Amino acid sequence: MPNARGASGASLPSDFPDSIAELFEAHGWPRLVGRVLAELMLAEPPFLSTVQLCDRLGTSKGHLSSAITVLKAMGMIERYGVAGSRRHHYRLTPDAFVRAMHAAARPSRTLAELADQALGDVPAGSRTHDELTRMRDFYRFLAQRFPELVAEFEAQSR
Repeated sequence: MPNARGASGASLPSDFPDSIAELFEAHGWPRLVGRVLAELMLAEPPFLSTVQLCDRLGTSKGHLSSAITVLKAMGMIERYGVAGSRRHHYRLTPDAFVRAMHAAARPSRTLAELADQALGDVPAGSRTHDELTRMRDFYRFLAQRFPELVAEFEAQSR
């Protein structure tokens, strides 16, 4: 199997970008989001311009813009200034995957709050009340555990 050269010089399976893209697609994101992430993970130097990304991925600037917006919202990539260039460049953020976990916690808190608010509008003991209670409790649990898991990871990786 052919290999791709990663940013660290390590040899990676050539299907790594496609595997990342498939994973994102399986979780409801466009494949392109995963492909952009993979390209930025493998880039050497560790940034790419929008033109380079479009060329490598065979996509339009409009489609690329949508994927970049998603990855920025997840905290995984950031715009990066390159001296002497007027083009937009992007790179992985430091601790991109930790930032993504923090971003994942935000909707959990909001969903717990929404379920809690809705509970006041449904009769206690009803199926809807039970489902909303379970939803609220689950998302409260996630909102609490995400930061704890990140802190545990950071303490372990020092």
